[in-house]
Amino acid sequence: MNKIVSIKNKALILCLTLTILLAHSLSFVSNAHAANEISDKELREAIIRILKNEPEILFNVMEENSVELIQTITKASEIMRSAKLEEAWQKDVQNPKSMDLKNRPIQGKANAKNIIVGYSDFLCSYCAQAAKTMHSLMAKRNDIKFVFKANPKNEQGRNAALWFYHLSKKDSKKAWIFHDSLFANQATFAKDPTGTIKTIVNKLGLDADKMEKEINADKKNLEALINADIKEAKDMQLSGTPYFIVNDVIIRGAHPLQTFEKAIEFTNKK
Repeated sequence: MNKIVSIKNKALILCLTLTILLAHSLSFVSNAHAANEISDKELREAIIRILKNEPEILFNVMEENSVELIQTITKASEIMRSAKLEEAWQKDVQNPKSMDLKNRPIQGKANAKNIIVGYSDFLCSYCAQAAKTMHSLMAKRNDIKFVFKANPKNEQGRNAALWFYHLSKKDSKKAWIFHDSLFANQATFAKDPTGTIKTIVNKLGLDADKMEKEINADKKNLEALINADIKEAKDMQLSGTPYFIVNDVIIRGAHPLQTFEKAIEFTNKK
């Protein structure tokens, strides 16, 4: 456990613990006042007095109810996180996003009800994690169109995006296999960018050397697409990767599948 705990977390733990303590203390206090009605003020004062005189009760109750305490804290944390997300989403829907989706890698039905645009970088570990989540989401639902946008931080990431964009124009299915394979071999790609890319492309039954020449011939157009994506992300103040726009609401970072489903449900109600 970290030595430094935020004040908010301390307060939350204390409140939850006191809630548990209330049940334990009630019987004690009730016996002490068996002959009389006890007011809320008296009850509160009695509990405080007990905790001051016997602070070990606090730790004993926490230890005896550790599982329940952790479950309650986890649930409370999830509720707080969801509330903060929805608060941000309320603001997002008031500001429709303008994004150019033409000539970008796309998965799903072209006329799908829900559109998710992801700004990603092939050298970003969180993007690799988010890619798996998106894969699970696409497998689970058939009402999503996912659009990939490049937001690389260096030339290696940019070069990978060039190959992915070019391949998506030739063969969309193989392009997404390339996408998944590159993320799956991210560590190898970081050490040997060109070699890793060509190995993946050749395994797809394509000629990597020939494709490299095609990319160089079309590099101006491909670079223009990537530069537009980077500018688009910057204009929307999307710093870092990954970022997702789900029907106009923003998801920052690698979130679990449930967050994306909540975002879809939230926007579909609007």
